[in-house]
Amino acid sequence: MRVVFDTNVLVSALVFPDGRADAAVRRIIEGKDDLILSTDILAEVLSVLARKFGRDKEELSRVAVILSEMAAVSSNAPLRGRQPQSSPATRRCWLSASMRVSD
Repeated sequence: MRVVFDTNVLVSALVFPDGRADAAVRRIIEGKDDLILSTDILAEVLSVLARKFGRDKEELSRVAVILSEMAAVSSNAPLRGRQPQSSPATRRCWLSASMRVSD
């Protein structure tokens, strides 16, 4: 299945191992799903890791290489719908549904 993860999923998988986001990324590593990653999301992931988690340039470079090798990188990754501006529970449901781009 092809999937698109937003920045929060990727950052959570990198910073908080053994969570749901980590399990989703493990499916990519195991070859069960194919990750589609936009250049905008990649840039945002690196920015968040630097600003909020104090990652240095060397670590950011490694993350960029790893994510680029794991994913098909596109300047226009396909997304279905827009994330609603509502409760955290609704956003989690949207995220779960949006992770499945196609079978």
